[in-house]
Amino acid sequence: MELGPVDLKFNPWANRVAASSVDGSLRVFNIVDGGDEEGSTPLLATSPGEEATAWKLDFSPDGSEILTGSLSLRTLDVNLKPTKPDFNAPSKFIHSMTYGPEKHNIAACGNIDGVV
Repeated sequence: MELGPVDLKFNPWANRVAASSVDGSLRVFNIVDGGDEEGSTPLLATSPGEEATAWKLDFSPDGSEILTGSLSLRTLDVNLKPTKPDFNAPSKFIHSMTYGPEKHNIAACGNIDGVV
């Protein structure tokens, strides 16, 4: 993460945290097990900005996927591999998105034009 974090989310069990960065990169950390060095947190997975395109993010209710948003919505498994085709929102920056309680639905909103 060359640039600062933009969004952080815990998984449902609070043992992992995902962090997105200004450059669109995404990292997943194990916050339960200590790292090799004092004060470090083990990095489980990382994806550069051109692959993750993450600005906003959310874990699925079952913790198996991470939803990312910037100019498109992308679902990734916890190893940061895509699980479904991207949903592109041309010229719309995704400001917020979330999974439904059963993981069957996704809601997202974009620019100030009120589109949900």
